[in-house]
Amino acid sequence: MPVNQREIKIPYAFKNGAWVHISQVENGLKANCVCPCCNKSLLAKKGTKVTHHFAHYEKVDCQPETVLHFIAKNFLFQKIKKHLESNLPLNVSWLCKFCERKHEANLLRRAKKAYLEYKLGDCKPDIALLTENDVPVAVVEIVVTHKPEDSAVAYYQQNKIAVVEYDIVQGNDLELIQSNEILNASRVDQCTNPRCKQCGNPFGDKIILFIVPRLCRRCERAMKVCFIRSRYNFRGPKDFDEREVLIAQQNGAQLEKQFSQTMNQAYFANTCSQCRRWIGEHYLLDYLPDENDKNSEWEEFLIGHHCYHCERDWPCRVEKIRHISQHDLPRDDSQLKFFS
Repeated sequence: MPVNQREIKIPYAFKNGAWVHISQVENGLKANCVCPCCNKSLLAKKGTKVTHHFAHYEKVDCQPETVLHFIAKNFLFQKIKKHLESNLPLNVSWLCKFCERKHEANLLRRAKKAYLEYKLGDCKPDIALLTENDVPVAVVEIVVTHKPEDSAVAYYQQNKIAVVEYDIVQGNDLELIQSNEILNASRVDQCTNPRCKQCGNPFGDKIILFIVPRLCRRCERAMKVCFIRSRYNFRGPKDFDEREVLIAQQNGAQLEKQFSQTMNQAYFANTCSQCRRWIGEHYLLDYLPDENDKNSEWEEFLIGHHCYHCERDWPCRVEKIRHISQHDLPRDDSQLKFFS
């Protein structure tokens, strides 16, 4: 994202060798602060119309985006070092470009060392993360105006080094580095989804079996309605395979072969165990739960993954990922096994 220099307001400076925020100093030259990049005097501008910020006292060849990049790089490096020294995880979240889902993982899972501008081949990433044996596992790039060069990205990919990009657009982004427990990366070239056994690419979608408790519309007895839903697919028991029928039945759904005069065929359908009334495929959309309704109840079971490269479904070990009560929901898609 292009950055307008006039919009950049730097909220941090050096004072007596330590970082200070604009809120911690007096106005004007009384702040006694210097630029962290060029070491020239800074004014603390604390007026009433513009966001408080630091500015160079004299005209210098020191660009605001350079200062922004320098501060962000050092703040993030200090945070990483602190977590490494304390042996604490540092989680990063991102919107995955492969599966278009939000992921979260521990940035320091394998890393034991961190370096600023560490030389990797012909590359010098802002921050490099290495194992105990000095094997690079990830790099962090601060992006203010320029993204990593294509040659650098190619090197990282060739050497299986994960790339984490962190966009810094304004001074407030620096404060988020300091305050946020989870780093919100702009881009990460990894997907935490399992990989397809055939092509090796990350699975693009999860195959989820929904079990929704409802009352039978005829006898008003409790029953469980099931269907399978993924990001681009919705299907009822009519299109279940034998395994899917078995999983649904094992988790309380009553599936029986019913004959549809409309479709002129028999197929498995959700059936009330008391009065035998069944639900046609075209009515199943009426049973979709409202995810925004806190009182809405349903269960979800992960039963497989879909590969968009091979256009094939792959079964997996059945895992309950949502319980009846919404308060029991696990954190979505947070496998926390990144950089393995």
